[in-house]
Amino acid sequence: MLRYLSDIFGTILEPFALCLLLVIFTIPVATVINLEPITKNGKTVDVLGVSTSNEVTISLIDGKHSIFKNEELESTENNQLKYSTDIKRREAGVYSKPILEINNDTDQDRVVEITTNPDIKTSSNISILIGEDSYTLIDKDGATSQKINIDAGESYTLFLSIENDVNIQFSENLEIYLEQK
Repeated sequence: MLRYLSDIFGTILEPFALCLLLVIFTIPVATVINLEPITKNGKTVDVLGVSTSNEVTISLIDGKHSIFKNEELESTENNQLKYSTDIKRREAGVYSKPILEINNDTDQDRVVEITTNPDIKTSSNISILIGEDSYTLIDKDGATSQKINIDAGESYTLFLSIENDVNIQFSENLEIYLEQK
């Protein structure tokens, strides 16, 4: 009789038990995989159902880097944004980090002018990289300003790049000013 019940359990109930065991482990795994923050950008819609923005938004990209510390993005009195960072002592080489994201939510192309403080006394070449394009801010000839065209509806990530031919033994403060033209 015991053998008979064992055979029935093995042939009929065992597949159901395995399915139940599979479900017990699958549900928590699927739940953990689907755990991600839900972020939604609210759209502003006017009465006619069409919205147009008239500004370029610039936001700071956070992240840790061994050379770039204390990054800040703040508004100035002159309708500019000021990005500032401390550049720590470093060995000769090239260092790069994404710093800002520029979104042109308008329906027109815009221009953003980038200037910097000429107080950097090292032989550093400092530039902004956007995709394959490089915009030099400071080189051996001094500081220059750059104008960047921001296409309508586009988003760009700006990378700060610093190149040194020699070791730099002290920290510097870099300020970059951005102004929409």
